[in-house]
Amino acid sequence: MTKKYAYAMWEQYLSLINKEDTSRIIKNPAIRFTENAKSGRYDSMSDEEYAVALENCEQEASLFENRSAATVYTLIIRMLKAIEHNNVWKRFVLNALAEASSHAEFPMKTKS
Repeated sequence: MTKKYAYAMWEQYLSLINKEDTSRIIKNPAIRFTENAKSGRYDSMSDEEYAVALENCEQEASLFENRSAATVYTLIIRMLKAIEHNNVWKRFVLNALAEASSHAEFPMKTKS
C-alpha cells in the first residue's frame, strides 16, 4: 500500500470517529474497484498505475476479511492490530499517540 493511499484511508476513518460515527458501515473497496474496472474506468491507466491501484485496494480490502462491508470501528481495530505485529512501527505509532495525547484535553467533550 502506498503511503498516500494509507494516509487517505486513515484520514477517512479517523474523521468518521471524530464525528462519533464508528458504527457507520463501509463498503469493501474491492467491490467498487471491480465495478470501476468492468466499466472501463481504469482503461487509461498504464499497467504499472493499475497494478499500484489494485495493490492499494487489495491491502485495504484485506481488512474486510472477505466480507462485503465492515464498521469503521472494526476497520480501525484491524488496522491497529496489523501495526501491532511490527515492533518498529508500533513504537513509532505509540510515540505519535502519546505526543498527541499530551496535547489533548481529557476527557473529551461530547458534541451536543
